[in-house]
Amino acid sequence: MNEIKELRNNDFYSILLFILFKLNSNKEYSSLSRLAYILNVDNLLKLCKFFGGTIIEIPTLNQLEDLCNGLLLYQKVEIEKQDFDTVVKSFNVDAKSRHRLISMYKVIKETIKDYDFNV
Repeated sequence: MNEIKELRNNDFYSILLFILFKLNSNKEYSSLSRLAYILNVDNLLKLCKFFGGTIIEIPTLNQLEDLCNGLLLYQKVEIEKQDFDTVVKSFNVDAKSRHRLISMYKVIKETIKDYDFNV
C-alpha cells in the first residue's frame, strides 16, 4: 500500500489506464497507459472529457508531413498564384508521393472552399 503513495501523478494515471485495458480486454485500450507520460494530467483529463468513449486514430508523423506538404502546395498555388506544375515539381518526390500530394491538394482545396474560418 505504501507503494501507491510513492507514485507520481503520471504513474498513477498510467496504472489506471492499464487497468482499464485489463478490465475491458479491448486491444484499442492497450496503449492508453502511455498517454499518462505524454500528456500532463490536466490535458489527459481534457482528452477524456472531450473524447471519452470515442475511438480515434492518431495520425503518423509521415501523414502529418504529407498534409503539411498538401497545404503548402495549396498556399503556393491558390494564395501566392504560383504555377501548379512548377510547384509540384519543386517537391522533388517520386510518382506515388506526387499523386498523393496532388490528391491531398484537391481535398484541401475543396475543404477550405467550404470552411468557415470565423467560427
